[in-house]
Amino acid sequence: MAETVRSMEFGARGLVLLHLNGEPYTQKPPLYYWLAAAAGAPQGRVTEVAARLPSALAGLALVALVLRFGGRLLGGATATLGAALLLTTFDFAHHARRAQLDVVLALFETLALAAFWRADRGIGSRRAAQLGLHASLGLAVLTKGPVGFLVPVLVIASFLLWERRLRDLPRALPWWGLPLSLGPGLAWIAGAVALAPPGFFGDAVLDNVFGRFFAGTSHARPFYYYLYQFPLETLPWCVLFPVAAWAARRCIFVAEASEEERRAWRFLLAWVGATLVFFTLSSGKRGLYLLPMLPAANLLLADALGRWVQRARAIPRSFHATTGLLGAALAGAGVWVALRDPLGDPRASLVTGAAVVVIVGAALVAQLSLWRARARLRLRLAVPVAAVWATLLVVFTVVYPARDPDKSPRAIAEAAAQLTPPDRAIGLVGDAQMAGGLAYYGARRIALLRGADDVSRFFANGGRAVVVAEKKRERVDAAAPVSVHFRAREGRRAVLVLTPRRAEGG
Repeated sequence: MAETVRSMEFGARGLVLLHLNGEPYTQKPPLYYWLAAAAGAPQGRVTEVAARLPSALAGLALVALVLRFGGRLLGGATATLGAALLLTTFDFAHHARRAQLDVVLALFETLALAAFWRADRGIGSRRAAQLGLHASLGLAVLTKGPVGFLVPVLVIASFLLWERRLRDLPRALPWWGLPLSLGPGLAWIAGAVALAPPGFFGDAVLDNVFGRFFAGTSHARPFYYYLYQFPLETLPWCVLFPVAAWAARRCIFVAEASEEERRAWRFLLAWVGATLVFFTLSSGKRGLYLLPMLPAANLLLADALGRWVQRARAIPRSFHATTGLLGAALAGAGVWVALRDPLGDPRASLVTGAAVVVIVGAALVAQLSLWRARARLRLRLAVPVAAVWATLLVVFTVVYPARDPDKSPRAIAEAAAQLTPPDRAIGLVGDAQMAGGLAYYGARRIALLRGADDVSRFFANGGRAVVVAEKKRERVDAAAPVSVHFRAREGRRAVLVLTPRRAEGG
């Protein structure tokens, strides 16, 4: 991600035609990279913090938007709980702290759908809401391409169809707004194609967009992938799915429920359902593609949980049983981490395990104290949410730093750079996705090598370091006798820095 932003070194031309490793970058539109470049401008370079800043700020803005928009849909109490659930959904928190453009996409799609709701319900100026809708769609397209337009429009169309108002779709998406929603993306791709060498349009649009959706050229998954991935993406709050099903059947889609409540649920369910259907039909699938529907999913879960507690007049025993089992499992996992050191860092494992046990114990004490004090039910519901938040804090501040040497390409890149003069390239056999990280941390060009012939030519032309996954080492061994200069990671993920034996001594 950060390495791609170095395309700004090409000047104004690089703002339109992004580059990675000196070659035109065909994978994503430029908006996230522009934002990261702006964040890094004061330092004169895109640091790791600058690369992550747009994602982090978008995550915070999305939580705030859920709080505001959710309040308009379902009331302040539900919105507060929904925002808390979103903030403590592991996948959302995990990606928001990374350089991840899907979080920015989620923000723009949510802004677009919130603007549609305002226009559809006659809240404020209709023209202003429609402008906001199309502007948000335009930013979503500049973030991740056509999917930023297609998915929100599919959500809107699904909702209107459910409402038996599909004829209102042209009114919801007036034609005069299309230059605002589609124009920026079309202008960018036209400019990039004009500046790029032949073949760019085929790689960036035909292969990267249509190929992924229809042919599964990247991240191909089976049709049923989201049947198990959707619950994983909503951990830990997927345990509330049965509560949402109960609320829909007993509280929402019943005669005594208000039409506004039913309409809000139809909108949120259309949001979740249309997103799932769209990506289920796509041949290429990833869990993070579901990030833009997490606001809707968590608002539904929050409203369902609130209704469940309100209907029960006390927190049901099943809730205590479920949270108790999860707490016991979490405490057991903490003890196991402290004793077995799975992090490969005894101190980090001990701190992590002890912290998790303390969090579970504190949550138990808090629940008992609130129960004895006959505290409000919603306050008692805050305890498990706070416990999850504290656990995520431990994961992000202790576990992730301990695992960073095994995950980051920094050590590999620096080891290869030690062998490689600044005017030479580091060879990379397969695993082209590592190229950006190696180039960023190694400050060297990366030569992508496909097989033994490429490796032979690379060494013959003075190449001194080749990075290769250990399971693919035979491609290098078939080209020349080599020595292992550096080894990172273990097992199937092991990566080697290899150098020709003549180069190791000289």
